[in-house]
Amino acid sequence: MAFNEGNSATRDELAWFRVADNGSPHEWVKAGLGAVERLPTVRNRPDIDEIDLAKPVGRWRRNYIVAMKMAELELDSTLGSYEKVSALLGWMRDDFILAGPAVLLAFLYFAPNSPPRRRLLKGLRSEDRQVALAGVKNAAWDITYLSDFARRINEAREDRKKRYIFATADKRLRDLARFAVGEHEDFDANEGLAKSFERWWNPEDAQKIADLWVHCRARIRSQEWWDQYKDRPDYVGELIARGEAVMLSWQA
Repeated sequence: MAFNEGNSATRDELAWFRVADNGSPHEWVKAGLGAVERLPTVRNRPDIDEIDLAKPVGRWRRNYIVAMKMAELELDSTLGSYEKVSALLGWMRDDFILAGPAVLLAFLYFAPNSPPRRRLLKGLRSEDRQVALAGVKNAAWDITYLSDFARRINEAREDRKKRYIFATADKRLRDLARFAVGEHEDFDANEGLAKSFERWWNPEDAQKIADLWVHCRARIRSQEWWDQYKDRPDYVGELIARGEAVMLSWQA
């Protein structure tokens, strides 16, 4: 809603949701049965903090671009599993940004040994390309939610008064969340990352992926790299348009 209608309308909706959520369940039952026309406890809505509910959408747009690139690579039957991962990382390093949670999802998605990839990119090879595009958008939201969860976990490590718990019956999301927050102590540690991947990759490829990820993170952007984007204020929009065109034009 924040994406489509803005923060003001979304905060108003959230305020009324809290009114309903805190109301008497007996009153709601009576209203549902037509026994009353008004709920006595529903009066004025509470104030809502001036939070930017639309901010995560900016992250979603970036994750959407990565999800489309993942889909494009998956549809390329000439590439092997490791080639798809290395191509994605090379593209992110040279033409985009290193979006951590999105990369983690890609590491699991392209893995050859029974990864939790089922229904991750829904309808990818559908004849209706709008269905395929909707599946990519859904995957981008998964990445965005996990990214926000990882951010909260990292902040909670500094503020030990808070604890966040990710509760889901979806095994795939559990595995992704575990990677997003670091399964073996420090996620940035090459050894811990490779150890995590050995569940779905052979040890040699797991180590190669970890080495490549660490190398990409350590690379410093040159001024020439930044200069190529200075006259392109909507570069994200350009990449979205390009990715959607590729997705919609694909044929089996």
